[in-house]
Amino acid sequence: MERICLILLFITERDISVYCGVQTITLKINFCPVLFSGYTDTDLALNGRHGDAHCRGFINNNTFPTVVLFSISLNTLESCGNNLVVSTAQGMNAYGNLSLVQIGNISGYIDTPDPPTIISYLPGLLYKFSCSYPLEYLVNNTQLAS
Repeated sequence: MERICLILLFITERDISVYCGVQTITLKINFCPVLFSGYTDTDLALNGRHGDAHCRGFINNNTFPTVVLFSISLNTLESCGNNLVVSTAQGMNAYGNLSLVQIGNISGYIDTPDPPTIISYLPGLLYKFSCSYPLEYLVNNTQLAS
């Protein structure tokens, strides 16, 4: 694994890729920076929920580079503390007319736990993400918790 990560130092790679899908939001974290920072895949969690197993990602060795995958279902997007903010903007409606459109912005972060000691040489990792959807789409296709 370390040899592959060393090769990646010379190749431009993103630390995080965000895919705003139809039913899920998929986050891919490049595992090499996580490994070099002294962490494992189990140290990463959504929105600081390190004690909750379903808020952690899983490692995918079938890609190059190796990534830690997180999948957030739009049906249960608030389960790991993701944030939903509704805003209004001008846009085209279904009839092609200019009108006010409500947008649902889903955001959150992936981080590492606080070190167990006061003095630590481990750098904290923080990856932020967001996806925007027409609010009508979210309301029709999800069950939002109140």
